[in-house]
Amino acid sequence: MRKKLSGSLETINLKSKSMKKLSVLTMAALLLFAACKKNDDPEQSADCAEVLCLSVGHILAVRLVDEQGKNLVYGPDASIPKESISLYYGDKPLLWRSSADSATSSAFIGAYLEATYAQSSVRTPGNDFTLDLTLKISTASGIKTYLLHILNHRNCCGAMVTGIQINKEGVVYKANNTNGFAPIDLPIKI
Repeated sequence: MRKKLSGSLETINLKSKSMKKLSVLTMAALLLFAACKKNDDPEQSADCAEVLCLSVGHILAVRLVDEQGKNLVYGPDASIPKESISLYYGDKPLLWRSSADSATSSAFIGAYLEATYAQSSVRTPGNDFTLDLTLKISTASGIKTYLLHILNHRNCCGAMVTGIQINKEGVVYKANNTNGFAPIDLPIKI
């Protein structure tokens, strides 16, 4: 009887070991399947672990210019005080900041969009997305309002502004270089 019981225990023990191996292999296969996903963006590495992100925030940098490209906020042709410009995401105001060279015509105003991205519905799948912001400029004749349709591209470090369309019509204005940190010139009629 003892031999029969001992043989049964060995059989149960072998079955238990086989089940453990099968469970471990199944879990490993599921983890590999879940961890690997297809990346349709050739500019973006499938493995962002090797990417060093130097950006501290996602910045919208703009220069409000006239039809000739002259800066309307900074420099010798300035006609709009920075304090009269406001930017909103819905009804939430965003804080504008001046670039370090605010005394020159190359200066721009900028806003960090990282918190705005977190509040919006940009967490949907895909690499490109839009964000609508409202630009208001107070003038002697009243408040001028513009809808800024912000075009963005996701990358390993988050997102970057790739272009702006005013009132969702016409030209998409883009930065003059490809690194995403140059200001975008927006022609505004006041």
